Amino acid sequence: MSSNTPVITGSCRCRSVQYYTTTPPRSKACNFCHCQTCRRLSGAPFLPFADFDTASVLFFSAASSKALPNSPKSPFKTGIASTPSTSAASEPAPLQEAVEKVPALKEYRASPHASRFFCGDCGSQLAMWYDAEPGMLGLTLGTMDEESMEKIEGGLKGKGHIWVKEKAGWFDLPDDGSTRLETMGNSDRLLEGK
Repeated sequence: MSSNTPVITGSCRCRSVQYYTTTPPRSKACNFCHCQTCRRLSGAPFLPFADFDTASVLFFSAASSKALPNSPKSPFKTGIASTPSTSAASEPAPLQEAVEKVPALKEYRASPHASRFFCGDCGSQLAMWYDAEPGMLGLTLGTMDEESMEKIEGGLKGKGHIWVKEKAGWFDLPDDGSTRLETMGNSDRLLEGK
């Protein structure tokens, strides 16, 4: 597979920020984060993430018509009401460069340990990056295009519910066989930056 061939594609709701990955996720198993920050930012009982190699995720602005190389169809869907940013097109860029090159892509530090990335136009939560794991980027599952997720043999499946100790009291965890962790398996290392 060419390093320019999109594996997973996705975007925010208004499509002002779009992305593609050049590799599949690190694992087909996804985490459902129940921490208070994820709940408040998403307005939902949890926020699901799939982990990718940071360098394999490229972000671009909606105005770019040539953003997806080797794509058999346009990255823009028809019949979806949207109001993408009127800013100039941007070439696909890795996360560190994309925050400067993609006008609608915004960074938010909800804690001293991690950055979250969202669309400044529509507010969609797109990704999370831990300082202690610069090679890994968690993309939110709700922003991924279903058609591209179908390329992953066996699909993406829930692996675990993390930060269950901060779970919303009004939400009952499903009996889905997924692991349940009070915090996050590697949270001490991530929070200490080791």
